[in-house]
Amino acid sequence: MFNKRFKTICVFMTVAAMTGVLASCVFGAATTGVLTGCVFNSFGWKETGVPMPPPTQINQRVVAISSTYMTSYAITEDGSLWAWGFNENIGREGKHQLNPIKIMDDVAITSGRYVVTADGTLWELVSSRWHGDGTTEDWPSPVEILHDVVAVSSSHAVTSDGKLWGWGYNERGRVGDGTTEDRASPVMVMDDVIAVSFSSAITSDGVLWVWGENYRGRLGNGTTGGNKLSPVPIMEDVIAVSSDDHTMAITSDGTLWGWGYNNCGQLGIGSRRTRTRPTRVMSDVVAVAAYGTRTFAITSDGKLWGWGSNANGELGDGTTRDRRRPILIMEDVVSVAPGSSHTLAITSDGSLWAWGKSDFGQLGIGTPRGEIERTMTDRGIRPAAWLSPVLVLEYVPD
Repeated sequence: MFNKRFKTICVFMTVAAMTGVLASCVFGAATTGVLTGCVFNSFGWKETGVPMPPPTQINQRVVAISSTYMTSYAITEDGSLWAWGFNENIGREGKHQLNPIKIMDDVAITSGRYVVTADGTLWELVSSRWHGDGTTEDWPSPVEILHDVVAVSSSHAVTSDGKLWGWGYNERGRVGDGTTEDRASPVMVMDDVIAVSFSSAITSDGVLWVWGENYRGRLGNGTTGGNKLSPVPIMEDVIAVSSDDHTMAITSDGTLWGWGYNNCGQLGIGSRRTRTRPTRVMSDVVAVAAYGTRTFAITSDGKLWGWGSNANGELGDGTTRDRRRPILIMEDVVSVAPGSSHTLAITSDGSLWAWGKSDFGQLGIGTPRGEIERTMTDRGIRPAAWLSPVLVLEYVPD
């Protein structure tokens, strides 16, 4: 049985923009209910009795994954890029893609709508206003943006010489170039960068730098206002970072720290109080992924932990209960990629798992149906979800 008191959450700012609501408002299928902080109480879910679909067997290991709005991406060890879900995010018309389809060869890095091919070329898969190619017009996708790229996140990329480049929408200093001028082409933001995640970057000396909007303490400088148009240092000894409206950072001793917006418990500190400075969350962490109002972490023993909003089973713990502290989701995990309302994970054998909403095909299981579904439709789509990890692509060697 599942929790009868299902909740609809506030979600990632860019998703909210796509649906015409503010980031602090509600996104979901329900039209009536009670707003209570992070959640919108709704009672429209029902059990379906739909059996868990069998996995697709593959002879190439999955080596990298990413997720975005109702869409999933995966790279197999031969460099093939596979995509499924919301059709507009994979350059397809008509019905949403329910199964993984191959859309590109020779891919080394996936980051939502951006990919880097093996020769270091950065591409945007789907046309948008701000390509980064010097134009603001729609062009056939994919669009070539930058060369010699070794890392990418949102509208920032790192080249092999350590330079960080940014482009696109620049209100409140999101690009980090010292201005609020929108950039149609990449501009250099800073040097000596080894990692980047949504308006935050790590330099080779382990210093974490942040910039842009300081909404609800996202910059971690002890305040909730005062946007930064250029990068400022905030923390030392950092080896990994993942950020959104909240930021999570791992220090060299494996300690995970969090700060920023905490309306759904996404900081994992046991409360919903916003933190404006780094706050310790847990230890022995080797990887972290923050998206919207959720966070996942992998510990050194391969265990995957999740916390934050869970209205559509995005945490994968078999419930729709929000979690304010880390809860164990599954074991033997090497990579995790949360999307707007679903999550992907790779296990050590190269197989792919997914859970959360399935109504746009974003789980890649061949059906938009789930073990639970809403009684109402949303823009012609009936919301559906799986509450626990489902094996999607099973690696079976030849």
